[in-house]
Amino acid sequence: MGYEVPSKVTITQTCATYTGAVAAAEKIDGVGVLGVPANSGGVVLSSGQIVAVSIKALAKNSGDIYIGGDEDGTRPYSGHGILLEPGEVWNVEVQNLNTIRLVAVISGDRVTWAALK
Repeated sequence: MGYEVPSKVTITQTCATYTGAVAAAEKIDGVGVLGVPANSGGVVLSSGQIVAVSIKALAKNSGDIYIGGDEDGTRPYSGHGILLEPGEVWNVEVQNLNTIRLVAVISGDRVTWAALK
């Protein structure tokens, strides 16, 4: 029993194209370095209307940084929130910097951040 090997193979691929409107970020609207305390509930990152923010825990930090919101029950504390180990980065689309709170396991560890408007 033999199989015939085709001499020509045609492959067709369909790609989806997004055609919706996207509001591009206009500029970097804020940058900073923030010393983060170990107080339960954390400290507000900054304030101002934005499109997105990137937060990086400094590589020289002694401990972890936790990120949470400003709503009741979502504020960060040691062991609760989005964990940033030293050197890690977190990017998020958010409308205002004042909705982001940070708390450090070791008081005084720092983050650097940049926001897009």
